[in-house]
Amino acid sequence: RATSPRSTGEVLPPRDLPRPTAEVLPARENAQPLPPPPSPSPEAGPQRRGGDGRRGRGGAMRTLEGAVVLLTGATSGIGEQLAWRLAREPLAALLLTGRRREVLQGLRRELRGAFPGLEVETFACDLGEREGASQLFQAVQAAGFRPTVLVPNAGVGYAGGFLDAGAEHYRNLIELNNRAVVDLTYAFLPGILAARERGGVLFVASTSCYAP
Repeated sequence: RATSPRSTGEVLPPRDLPRPTAEVLPARENAQPLPPPPSPSPEAGPQRRGGDGRRGRGGAMRTLEGAVVLLTGATSGIGEQLAWRLAREPLAALLLTGRRREVLQGLRRELRGAFPGLEVETFACDLGEREGASQLFQAVQAAGFRPTVLVPNAGVGYAGGFLDAGAEHYRNLIELNNRAVVDLTYAFLPGILAARERGGVLFVASTSCYAP
């Protein structure tokens, strides 16, 4: 079950999943840089800037000021670094999820110590379980939060031959890396769309997706 300090419940035990792996892929031949975003037309009117002063693609207004951000997989790796980076923004609240409640609570204490006044809430859940995303959504709603920005970062990786791992391993990987992302986006997207230019979804993927 998804739990937070505002509710009661047990911490879900870690599942027997492989640790994420990192790899650096060689640069693609003839790779071309992305073109710069188009300049806004004079008719577009004034634009707002985000906390780092950058504008969204096509001149769309993007800012994290007052946002309620939900970040999954926050206990280590990219997720933990994202938590620290997001804490620098003028958020209304930063919601962190992961399977290890003690680690989440430790990170919460560190963030609140470094950024006084920032509201940080934690929710222990296992998104690899079939009902994990639904339970997280219910726990977040019950705690009184309405996320406007979703960062579905939780995921696992695997390096090895296809037949070296059992079929159950791949089912677990798909549950977390694919199904949970779809379920979370479907559940939280109505609130994100209601936030208009202040809402958004940041998907996190691995470069191994492009490996042969």
